[in-house]
Amino acid sequence: FPVTIQQLKNAIISIGGESEKAYARLIKQSEILQATTIFGDDDIQAAQTVLSTFGLTSAQIEELLPKLTDFATVTGKDIVSAANAIGGALQGAGREFKKLGIDVSANNTELQNYQSILQGLDKFSGSAAQATQTLSGSFEQLKNDANNAQEEIGSKFAAAWLNFQKGAFGAINAILGFNKATQDKTDATNIVTGK
Repeated sequence: FPVTIQQLKNAIISIGGESEKAYARLIKQSEILQATTIFGDDDIQAAQTVLSTFGLTSAQIEELLPKLTDFATVTGKDIVSAANAIGGALQGAGREFKKLGIDVSANNTELQNYQSILQGLDKFSGSAAQATQTLSGSFEQLKNDANNAQEEIGSKFAAAWLNFQKGAFGAINAILGFNKATQDKTDATNIVTGK
């Protein structure tokens, strides 16, 4: 599994105390969003992990993520940077969001800021999906498809590669062992014959 999957699982289950089902829903969401936006599932999972570290539940992350993809698309940020910006806004660091007409404040609770962010990001709705219709967006989706294929092939190839390595190392060790035994015999013969 890619590192991002393990990090997300740790953040949701081990740290967040949520269920395998909650984790599985986030994985499924990352796959769906990859198909409909320019962001890869690994990056989406990394963003989900970041949002979790800011204290959001899996349900809140699921609710926020489509809007996060729109926000990242409109602002030109990668999705992880956008998640970090939203995390800061949850805590009241909202200068960037005030420029966008989204009211967040250090005087508000994180839940109030969360609600303001959700409502304010509605104005960007559909931006991430529209980006897939551009030439660069289509290219990003092709890269995502290629990465998925590489992961799929890699996971199947990895087992075969490991078996090959074990066999190759076994053969090398056998050859080295044979050479060592032959050298030992030669050395013993030379000692006996005085060579």
